[in-house]
Amino acid sequence: MGWATANHLRTELVLDALDMAVGQRRPHEVIHHSDQGSQYTSLAFGKRCREAGVGLSMGSVGDA
Repeated sequence: MGWATANHLRTELVLDALDMAVGQRRPHEVIHHSDQGSQYTSLAFGKRCREAGVGLSMGSVGDA
């Protein structure tokens, strides 16, 4: 698990949290599940997850 704080919801925020998690835990066969927020659907986040071997899962649009 990683975390980051900021006064915005841009992609950099989730990249910082992902980098912390990968750096500290070195995940193996994990899946990151999220809503379809723009920070999670960004090309940069998807690329970083692929590089780290993290699978992606997203809920359907409109699901809470």
